Amino acid sequence: MPGKPAPIKKPPAKKVADKAPEPAPEPEPAPPEAAPAAAAPAEAPAEAAPPAEAAPPAEAGAAPAPPAEDTPAAEGSAPAAPAEAAAVEEPPKAPTPPPPPATDWVVANEALTPANRFCIKNLAAGDLLHVRVVAVNPGGRSEAGVLSEPVPIREIAERPKIRMPRILRSRYVRQVGEQVNLVIPFLGKPKPVVSWLKDGQPLDTKKVNIRNSDNDSIIFIRTAQREDSGVYEMAVKVDSFEDKAAVTLQIVELPGSPASVKLVDAWGFNAALEWTPPKDNGNTEVTGYTVQKADRKTEEWFTVLEHYHRLSATVSDLIMGNSYSFRVFAENQVGMSEKSAVTKGVATIQKTGIVYKPPQYLEHDFSEAPKFTTPLNNRAATVGYTTKLLCSVRGSPTPKIEWLKNQMVIGDDPKFRQISNQGICSLEIRKPCSFDGGTYTCRAKNAQGEATVSCKLEVKPPLMGQQKSRSYVFRVFEELQSDWLDVFPSEKVKFICEISGSSDWTISWHRNNQSQDADPNVSFSADGSVLTITAETQMYSGSYFCKGHHKAKAVSTQSSNSLELKVFANKPKPTVSRKPNFDKMFLGESVTFTCAAGDFSGWEYLWYHDGKEIQAPKTDVYTIDSVDHSYSGEYSCKAKRGKGPFYTEESETQSLLVSDPPTTSLKLLSPWLDVFENETVELKCEVEGSDWLTFTWYKNQQKLQTDLDEDSPYLNITQVTQTDQGVYACKVQIAFRNVISELSNNATVIVYENTPKPTLSKVPDFAQMYVGEKVNFTCKVDVSSGWNYKWYINGTLLPSATSKTITSSLSDGGKYSCKATRGEETSTAQSAEIQQDVHDLKQTTQWLDVFPSESVKLSCDMQRGSDWTYTWRKDGQKVQADDIVSFDSNGKTLSISSASAKHAGQYNCNGHLQGRSVISNSSPELTLTVYAVFCSASVVNDDPIICVVRYFMNSKELYDIKHRDKFLLIVLHLEKKPKPLMTQEPKADKVYVGESVSFVCEVDVSSGWEYHWSKDGIALHSNSNVFKIRDASSSDNGNYECVAKRDKSAYHTLNSDRRSLQISEIPVPDLKQTTQWLDVFPTESVKLSCGMAVSSDWTYTWHKDGQRVRPDDTVSFGTNGTTLSITSASAKHAGQYKCSGRLNNRPVNSPITSGLTLSIYDTKPRVTLLRKPEYDVMHTGDPVSFSCHINVSSGWEYLWYKDGSPLAESEKTRNISSVTMKHTGSYTCRVKRGRNAVFQSDPSQTVRLDIQERPQANIILLTGWSEVFSTDSLALRCEVQESQEMWNYTWFREGQPIDLPPSKRHVVTPQNDPEQSLYTCRGISTGRPSYSKLSESFKTKNLPRNEDMLEEENLFLTMAQLKDRTDAPNPLVEYITDEALNASSKEADENGTIFSETTALPISTPEDQAATTEGDGTEEDMGGLISFKQ
Repeated sequence: MPGKPAPIKKPPAKKVADKAPEPAPEPEPAPPEAAPAAAAPAEAPAEAAPPAEAAPPAEAGAAPAPPAEDTPAAEGSAPAAPAEAAAVEEPPKAPTPPPPPATDWVVANEALTPANRFCIKNLAAGDLLHVRVVAVNPGGRSEAGVLSEPVPIREIAERPKIRMPRILRSRYVRQVGEQVNLVIPFLGKPKPVVSWLKDGQPLDTKKVNIRNSDNDSIIFIRTAQREDSGVYEMAVKVDSFEDKAAVTLQIVELPGSPASVKLVDAWGFNAALEWTPPKDNGNTEVTGYTVQKADRKTEEWFTVLEHYHRLSATVSDLIMGNSYSFRVFAENQVGMSEKSAVTKGVATIQKTGIVYKPPQYLEHDFSEAPKFTTPLNNRAATVGYTTKLLCSVRGSPTPKIEWLKNQMVIGDDPKFRQISNQGICSLEIRKPCSFDGGTYTCRAKNAQGEATVSCKLEVKPPLMGQQKSRSYVFRVFEELQSDWLDVFPSEKVKFICEISGSSDWTISWHRNNQSQDADPNVSFSADGSVLTITAETQMYSGSYFCKGHHKAKAVSTQSSNSLELKVFANKPKPTVSRKPNFDKMFLGESVTFTCAAGDFSGWEYLWYHDGKEIQAPKTDVYTIDSVDHSYSGEYSCKAKRGKGPFYTEESETQSLLVSDPPTTSLKLLSPWLDVFENETVELKCEVEGSDWLTFTWYKNQQKLQTDLDEDSPYLNITQVTQTDQGVYACKVQIAFRNVISELSNNATVIVYENTPKPTLSKVPDFAQMYVGEKVNFTCKVDVSSGWNYKWYINGTLLPSATSKTITSSLSDGGKYSCKATRGEETSTAQSAEIQQDVHDLKQTTQWLDVFPSESVKLSCDMQRGSDWTYTWRKDGQKVQADDIVSFDSNGKTLSISSASAKHAGQYNCNGHLQGRSVISNSSPELTLTVYAVFCSASVVNDDPIICVVRYFMNSKELYDIKHRDKFLLIVLHLEKKPKPLMTQEPKADKVYVGESVSFVCEVDVSSGWEYHWSKDGIALHSNSNVFKIRDASSSDNGNYECVAKRDKSAYHTLNSDRRSLQISEIPVPDLKQTTQWLDVFPTESVKLSCGMAVSSDWTYTWHKDGQRVRPDDTVSFGTNGTTLSITSASAKHAGQYKCSGRLNNRPVNSPITSGLTLSIYDTKPRVTLLRKPEYDVMHTGDPVSFSCHINVSSGWEYLWYKDGSPLAESEKTRNISSVTMKHTGSYTCRVKRGRNAVFQSDPSQTVRLDIQERPQANIILLTGWSEVFSTDSLALRCEVQESQEMWNYTWFREGQPIDLPPSKRHVVTPQNDPEQSLYTCRGISTGRPSYSKLSESFKTKNLPRNEDMLEEENLFLTMAQLKDRTDAPNPLVEYITDEALNASSKEADENGTIFSETTALPISTPEDQAATTEGDGTEEDMGGLISFKQ
C-alpha cells in the first residue's frame, strides 16, 4: 500500500452533493455525514499524514481471500472525500497520487466491520481485484486507502495426478481393424495441460485423435493398424507440477504361415515332419500350430494335430498304400494363419506284402463272456409231436453249448438233437411224452465266463374223440402271495396241485422222483392238494411234482410239471453301502444308503440308526436329502419277507460322520494392511485339509471379478491404488461337491493416497544444551506401522541411527531431521528440522591428541558478555605461562607452541567477571594427549645398537620403529607417520553395475583429519572420510587410495593401501533342465536348475508364465531355490519357466532368464513294434530285425520281452543275424525313462515270430561204380529233401561258388577238377525259403586222368582180380567199402534192378548207353564194361 492516500480532485459542490451518497455502505450512515463536514478543518492536517496504519488492515483483509473466478476490474470515481471537502469549501489540497483506474467500485461488506481485516468471497479466478478501504467513525469517513497493485485471483492449486485404469496398467492388446477408445481420468486444479507422446515422439494427429476434458483424456484410433503399436506417454501439468503415465498398446493380427515345412522320414504307418516358425508372428507370440494331412487320391484335408507347441511332429495311423501331403498353419491369440506351408514331397505308406496277415490283437479285442441275445420262451407241446427250443448266444471265443433238463445235463441222449450254428442254438425233442416236461436250460461257456437261459416245457396229452381231457395246474406260492423257490431255514413253502374238471381225485406228491411223505416239517391238506414244507434243512431241496389218482377208477394222470426248490444252509446277511462314500459329509449334503440282500426277491427292508429302527420306506434304498449333525452315527439294515415273517441277519454297520463345512482363515502374508499406493498386499486363504479346493475372494461382501486362479489360495494385489481399498474375505468350495465354507475372517485394506510427513520432537526441550548432556530425538509417523527410520544432521545421513528414538551425546550442534521408510517403494518426506545449539569450552585446535612439537590452542568463552578474564588449570593445577605456553590479553586463549609429554593432561577454565566478584563454574574438562617416545637400546659384542622406538597413547603401543647404529650416541628422527586404514562396503571382490560402493578411510590415532581421495593417482573431489559411488558402472573401475591431513599444522599421514575396484555386469542365471526332457507325461518327475557360474551367494526365484511359482505338495525348491522339482507332473504344471537371482545380503537382482517350456501330455505314449521282414514264417539262418517305435518325446530306454519274459537288450532295435528254433515266440516291447522315479509306457502290440528248420540239400552220386572204367567223369546231383518248392541249385568247390549256371546236376572231370576237391551244393528258390542249407561235402578221389590210362588190352580186370591184386590201386576204393563187396549180389539198388558181377550197370547218360550197345555183353567184354579204347 502506498504511503499516502490517492489524490482526490475537488469537483464543483453541486456535483459533489449529488454524488455524496454513493460511497456510503448503506443508507443508514447518511445522517452522520453532516456532522463531520464542520469538523473537516480539524481533520485536514491529519489527511496530509501518511495513512500508514490504514494499509495493514487492507492488506490483512485481502490476504485471506480465497481464489476466485475472473471478474473485470471495477472502475469509478472516489465519492466520499470530495463531498466532505466541498461542504467547508476548503482550498484545494496538495495533489495526491491518482487512484487506480476504475469505472465502478462495489461495496464488499454490506455492514461496517470493527475488525481490521475482511475476507472477500465468491471471486472469479483470473480476475485482477482492486481494493480500497475507508475508515468510518462518528466524525465521518476517511479517505480511501488503496492497494497500489491489483490482486490476481487464482484457484487453489491441486497437484495433477493420472488415475490410470487397471486394465491399462499392463499391455493393452487389440486386433488390426478394431477401434481403440481409451478414457484416462486425471485430477488437478486449475485445469491441467495434457500432452501425449508416442515412443518419445509427437503423435500423428491424422491417425490418432485426442480429446481432452476437465477430468479425463480420450485417445481414439478409428481403425487400428500394426504401426499404431507402441508406448503412449501421457503428461498432465499444473504450473510446475507434473504427472506422467504410459500405456503400452499392442495391435495384433493373424500370423503368417510357417516359413517352411519338411518331410523328414516315413516309416511303418508314421511320418515325421519339421517346420520353422513364421517370419511374421502377427505382432504377438505364436501359441501353437495346426497340422493337416491330405490323401493324394481324394485331396481332402483333415486335421491331425491342433494347438501343437513344438516345431516337429510325428503323424501316425496313416493308411497303407496311400500317399500323403501335409500342411502346417501357425496360431496366435488372434487365430490361425490364413495361409499354410505345404510339404514339397509326399509320404508314401508302402504295402508290406501281398499276404494278408490278420491282426494279432483281434482275438483279445473281441473276446467276451457268453451272452444270450434271444432267450428261451416257455412252450407247451403235445405228446408224440416233435418240438424244438430255440435261443441265440454270442461270445468270443465261440462258447461251448450244453443243454440241461431239470439241472441235469442231457448229454448224448438220442431222444434229443442238439444243434449250434453261428450262435443259433436249438434243442429238438423227438416225440415227447409227458415225462419230457420240465425246466430246460441252455448253458454257454468259454474262457471268459458262462451264461444260462431257461424255459419251461409242458407236454400235454392229445385230445381223443369226445373224451374230456383232464388238465391240471401246478403252482407254488407263499402265504403272502410271493413267488420264490429260493428259501432259507425256517421259511415255509406251499405247493398246490389242482386238477380241473372233477373233484374225484386224490393227489400224491413226489420229490426227485421219490414219493414225498409227511414228517414234522412236511404236511398235506385234507384232500392232499396242498403241500406245506417248512425248510429247516437243505434236505428239502429238490424237484417237486404231483400226480392225480381217480378215486373210483384205476386211472392216474400224468406227472405235473416240476418245480425246483432250493434251500440254503444259512440265513443271508445283507451289506450296506453308502454313496457318496466320503470320510465325512458336510451339512446340507445328500447321502444314499443301499441295502443288498443278494439276488433274491420278496424282501422288505428295515433300517437302523445307532441300533434304533428308522421310520423309513421299506425299500433297499434310504436317502437323506440334507444331513445335519443328528444324522451322524452307525447305519445298518435287515430284510424280511413273508407273513411269518422271515428275517435276515443284521448287516454290518456303515458309519456316517457329519461335519461342519471347512473353516477358512484369512492370513496376511505381506507386512501390513494399511498401505500406500504402489505397495503390495498379499493374502492367503487357509483351510484345514487339502482335498480338491477352489477359492473365491470377496471385497466389501461382493465377489471379486478378476482373473484369479481358483485353485490358488493366494490373493496378490500389486501396485495398490485407492480402488483396492476395502474389506477382503474368502470362501472355499470343495470341488465336485456342493460344499461351500462360510466367509473367513475379514482383512481390511486401507490405502493412503499420500505418504505422511513425520513429526520430530526432542526431550529435554531446552534451547541451550552443553557438551556432555544427552538429548533424545523421537521421529513419529502417525499413519500405519512398520516404519524404519533414517536420521540426518545438517543434511548428512547418520548410518548407525535407524530406530524411532535416538540418544545423542552432544558434542556439536546442528540441524536434526528424520525420514521414515518401509519396504522398497515407500518413504515419507523429510521431517522439519530442529536446530540444536551447543555451548561449550572451545578448542581452537580441532584435535586434542597431538604429536610432539605440534601446536595446540584452547579457548575459554562465556556466551554472554565480554568483561571476563579467564584462569586455566591442568590436572587441578593452575597453568603458568612460559616460553612454550602463553595466554592472550584476558586469558581467553591458551596456546602451546610445541607440545611435549609434560603438556599432556586435563584442562579446564573459570571465568572472572571484571570489576565484580563473580566467578563462573569450572568448564568441562578437555584431555590433551601427547604421544610419548621411548627407546630401548642394547650393545652386544660391539654389534650395532638396536633401538626400538615406540609411540604410546594411554599406555597403548601405536608404532614401532627400529634403528641400527654403531655408536652409543643415538639420534632419533621421528619419521614414522600413521597410516590410514581403508575399507570397502560391500566387502566383496566383485561389485555389480548399479550397486552403491562406499570406501571408508580411518586413522585410529588422533582426530581432526581431513581426507583426500585419489583414483589411479588422480585426485578426487571429496574431503570426507567416506567416499561413495552411487549407481556404479564400468567407468568406476580403478585403484583407490586415501591420505589424511590436518589443515592447520599441515601434518599428513602416509597413503593408505590401495584397493582395486572392479565393476562387473550383473550375470544372467543359467537355466538348465536337470531332467533330460521337457515334454513329460502325467506323474513323471521334472527337475530344473538355476545357477550362476561365478558364485553361489545367490537366491533364486522361479516364474511360470509370468507368475511366481510357490511350493506345494508336488512342487519344491532346493537350497536357495537353485532347483525346482515337480514330483508328479500334471496339466497345471505346463508352461514356460524362467528364473532370476538375488544376491544374498545385497540389493542386486539379476535379469530374468530366457524360458524353458514344459509340456505335459494327456495320456501315456503309444509304442509300436515292427518286424522286418514281415513274413509269417521265418527259417533258420534268416536275419530278423525288430524295432520299437515311439512317436513322442525322447530319452527312452527300451525293454524287450519274449513270451512275457524280459530280454537283456535295451536298444531301440533288436537284431537277430541268424535265427534258430529257440527264437520262436511272441515279442513285445515297452519304453521307460527316469532314474529315481521310473516312468513306463504300456506294452506294445504282440508280434509273433515263427521259425521253421531250413530244408537240407544233399549230394547224390549218379555215376555207378562200374562206370568209372568206361568214363573219365563223375555225375553228381543235388536235391532238397522234404520240400515241394521248385529249386535251382548252386554248386561250390572247396567252399567257393562254381561259375556255372544253376543246375541240379554237376559233372566232375579231371580237367575241371585236377585236384579232386570237396564239393557242396545249395538249393535256391524264388519262394520261401529262398535257399536251403548247404549240403554235406562230397570228396572226389582217384578220378582217372587220360595220361594215366594203360595201353594194354587187358587193362581192366575183374572185380575178383582187382580185389586180389596189391600192385595196382583200385579206382573205386574210395567209393566201395568192404560191406558193399560182401553184400549179396541180389541186392536191389534204388531203381529195383538186381546186379551181379556180370550184370551191366545202368548208364546215367545217353552217350554212355550208346556206348554199351557196341559190345556183346560177353565175359571178355568184362560183363558189359567198356574199355576207354572203344
